[in-house]
Amino acid sequence: MAELATIFGRPKSSVEAVDRVLTDAGLRTRAARGRAAQAMSAEDFANVTIGLMGGWSLRETPVMVERLGALELWGGEMVEFDLGEDGEMMGIRGSADLTAHHILESNLPILYPRKQLPMARTLTGALASLIERIPALADLEICLLTLYPETGGALLEFRLGPRRYTLRFGAGDRLPPTGVFHRTLVLRTVGLRRIAGVFHGQHD
Repeated sequence: MAELATIFGRPKSSVEAVDRVLTDAGLRTRAARGRAAQAMSAEDFANVTIGLMGGWSLRETPVMVERLGALELWGGEMVEFDLGEDGEMMGIRGSADLTAHHILESNLPILYPRKQLPMARTLTGALASLIERIPALADLEICLLTLYPETGGALLEFRLGPRRYTLRFGAGDRLPPTGVFHRTLVLRTVGLRRIAGVFHGQHD
């Protein structure tokens, strides 16, 4: 928990409290009685990550994690860029809208690299898959998780080589009407890489 506290800039006691309420709510694996603390699963890390992003009260946290984690993938888009010699994105070469079928079941890597980074139908499962595979993705340049708690939406974005993928869950990035309060919570590449490092570090 100390590593997660550093990543999210929160006291260790705060992170432990979030972990405890998620465990009590069944959103985090509970170690069997009498055994040493067992390693957290990727799904555990995904749910704890969502819980720490929000800054909700301990009472609200399990409700929000369950709600956001269950958001279903419904589609997205792929944009392919021309890359300069330094790897920077230049002009757009092409793009395609993606359905959930393309992302979850299609064997056409030209649309989505399912063998390289398989996704799941829910946000928790998809984030867990990313956490598990980040170290093996040599051409991963960018990854972002964006939550829209008030509208019940989320985006998972990443760039692999010349292609940038945006996956939409629930309401996606749809915002409420002007003047209605809403927050946008973003976890960027560095944070996601560090979380993946903590997850894999359990097994060293």
